[in-house]
Amino acid sequence: MWWTEPDLFAHGAALVAALPVHKRPGWIHGVLTALAPLLDDNGEAGLLQAVVAAASRPAAWPDAAPLFHRVRALNLASNGTLPLHRLLETCCKEIYNATAPSAPFDRDASAYLLPLLAPMMPSFVLRDAALAGALSEALFRRPRNIPWPDAN
Repeated sequence: MWWTEPDLFAHGAALVAALPVHKRPGWIHGVLTALAPLLDDNGEAGLLQAVVAAASRPAAWPDAAPLFHRVRALNLASNGTLPLHRLLETCCKEIYNATAPSAPFDRDASAYLLPLLAPMMPSFVLRDAALAGALSEALFRRPRNIPWPDAN
């Protein structure tokens, strides 16, 4: 149960440090794709799918900047109380950061994925342990079979 470990930020930072910046969107794509079936149908599926689409191929990575601002507005409107908005905001930062070496958003954005997902994991395990396991597997593996030539 990785989500019970202390200092998840440090674990997340070590995890993403092993991934080159240009491969992180593919990793995020895998994580969000695994996350989608675990979410309640709360009307956020379209937003999640938009972020997944932005992570899906390098030509779409610039789309993450306007998505960030859209998600950020929702996050601020909810006073940061919706974990999915905080997670998607972080994902948008990292996807957009892959577009240029001088990152316009926080360089350590991906390190927050573990701490942001951790509080959600117990309910995911109760809802569907197999899907929660698939999400954990997506978090802790390098991206494979992602749709651009230099991914493997």
